[in-house]
Amino acid sequence: MPGRTVAGEPRLSELRARTLDLLARWRDAGGSVSARVSTGDLERVFAASEFIAEAAIREPALLNDLAANGELGRARGASEIQGSAMALLESDDDEAGFMNALRRLRRRELVRIGWRDLMGAAPLAEVLAEVSDLADAAITSALAFASRSLVPRYGQPHSTAGELQELVVLAMGKLGGRELNFSSDIDLVLLYPEAGETDGRRPIAHEDYFTRLGQALVRLLNARTAEGFVFRVDLRLRPFGDSGPLVVNFGAFEEYLQKHGRDWERYAYVKARAITGVSAYRELYDEVVRPFVYRRYLDFGVFESLRDMKEMIVREVARRDLQEDIKLGPGGIREIEFIVQAQQLIRGGSEPSLQTPSLLTVLPRLQGAKLLPAAAVVELLDAYEFLRRSENRLQMVADQQTHALPADELGRERLAAAMNTAGWHEFVQLLGAKRRFVTKHFNDVVFGPGGRATGVPVATLESLWTEEPNTEAIARDIARLGIGEAAAAAGLLVEFRQSAYFRRLDEFGRRRVATLLPRLLSEIAAAVGGDRAAGELSLLARLIRIIEAIGGRTAYLALLNENASALARLVSICRLGDYLARQVAAHPLLLDELLDSRIFETLPDREQFRQELAIRLEHAGVDEERQVDALRHFRRAAIFRIAMQDLTGRLPLMQVSDRLTDVAELILEQALLLAWKQTVAIHGEPRCVDAEGPRGARVAIVGYGKLGG
Repeated sequence: MPGRTVAGEPRLSELRARTLDLLARWRDAGGSVSARVSTGDLERVFAASEFIAEAAIREPALLNDLAANGELGRARGASEIQGSAMALLESDDDEAGFMNALRRLRRRELVRIGWRDLMGAAPLAEVLAEVSDLADAAITSALAFASRSLVPRYGQPHSTAGELQELVVLAMGKLGGRELNFSSDIDLVLLYPEAGETDGRRPIAHEDYFTRLGQALVRLLNARTAEGFVFRVDLRLRPFGDSGPLVVNFGAFEEYLQKHGRDWERYAYVKARAITGVSAYRELYDEVVRPFVYRRYLDFGVFESLRDMKEMIVREVARRDLQEDIKLGPGGIREIEFIVQAQQLIRGGSEPSLQTPSLLTVLPRLQGAKLLPAAAVVELLDAYEFLRRSENRLQMVADQQTHALPADELGRERLAAAMNTAGWHEFVQLLGAKRRFVTKHFNDVVFGPGGRATGVPVATLESLWTEEPNTEAIARDIARLGIGEAAAAAGLLVEFRQSAYFRRLDEFGRRRVATLLPRLLSEIAAAVGGDRAAGELSLLARLIRIIEAIGGRTAYLALLNENASALARLVSICRLGDYLARQVAAHPLLLDELLDSRIFETLPDREQFRQELAIRLEHAGVDEERQVDALRHFRRAAIFRIAMQDLTGRLPLMQVSDRLTDVAELILEQALLLAWKQTVAIHGEPRCVDAEGPRGARVAIVGYGKLGG
């Protein structure tokens, strides 16, 4: 019995007593220790996971078999796990036999994966990938088994071009990122390419065929037998959710995303990955999913939807009392996911390296001046690993999908021991520190530094948006924002309110403008201060010209609304005169440069420019058009920075010339390199012959005039 005492012996802790009981039951069932599976190892693992202990009691030779095969000491590759799952198709013809065999394979693999995790023999990424590989293999083999019973009855589905069609199983969420936790639901979306009929003696519509196939897949994975279950399947992320069809063809899927796709679905499809039908999905991804998820422009509007989603989660946490939930609670796993996915949605369209479903892959790539500080990336990676390991330890106890910290003494003692901490108090201290880091970084990203909404002024400009704007009332509101020349400023804003630009904006864009203008006026007042000679009106006029130049790309308005520092820097550079303001108006993409604090704080040099150009070209990938765009954007951004430093007097004239020359030379170097690669790929490498024999020819660029000097 847990906690019992024997005369003359100290009282056993509840966890120790429970562990010894499981060990005794294993021995009674026929289990025996060996050189490869020691008593100490067994106690360590059984203390953390009753699931592994019960599996070992059910199959007493299991652990020694795994050890004898060397499987407790190494990871199994995806193809190896896949091979084990597909082999079941040959040994079990009846459904019940196949289902039980698949469940036994799942139990064996989770025991192996869990053992290695608890023994500290596998890094987190490896553990999550192996659980994901197991899910992929189970889905693939179950789908193949389900097809065997349908094809003889109904034939096979083909496209209008005669190509065989297959069900495209999209993994979503953590499975999509190959980062599945130990006992998780698997989120799936089921698609098929084209409508039509099967080619059998009893033909049925493709929709019916794939619906039956999808239903069979779910049953084979989800149903409980004497051997348990494989994976709980959740299909609620499909178009229209529970009220939508189980399977959807590509055309209907595209129409759904275009007409009904919501912001939260953009977050969801960041994680989408095809398990089956990979080649068919690749084209669908390029033409439909990627444009839906990743905008071509910087999409700072995602923060608005992110705050809405976070608010819904906060309400749900409060309603269900989930403060101790390490996934949904404050500083939990979901907040890290939101941070990463928000950055992917903002910049993924212009930086293909961010277009990956794996959080552990993309998070280190977010380190940079315009993304996340290096220290934030380190802290988030550390917190993510701690939280995900804690999540796995919680779920390993009884193979249950839980994220709640235990409230009982046994559960707390078990979790603390599994996480290699001295006790519950130490674990809670560590967990609290990690969660505070996450919450701080989440608030900094979503609400701006300090965790507050960005620069919201006390006064507003409601008077500007009435049906018949009253200039005097507007002037009073503007004066409350600190503008001295309020009457003249009111005239400019009324003119802006009645402009063709404003009339063309949709309701969404108008709301962003209405949010931005009071903040803009507050920044102008703060920048000018009591020096009215500095020209509030000319400054306001320049800024209005930039807003109008942004046009319908209101994501740039969102950038200024979301980032108080960027807005302040924009006002500062517009104070320097018309040149920089005209540059921003002509190329709104330069607003992105305002996110980098170095634009004011450090003087640029050749090496810094070289690194920035290398990063831009890396993000462009192998696409030739993107590469040329990267050169163009680099030139504009670099000259913009040099001009700003020149106008502020921080960069002497001779250094201005030096930096402009650096930019020109770097662009020439890269342009020549790109041209060389493209030409050689078509025509081969040029050769020449001299006194020493044949050798490769090269091209030299000679600078004349000011560049030559």
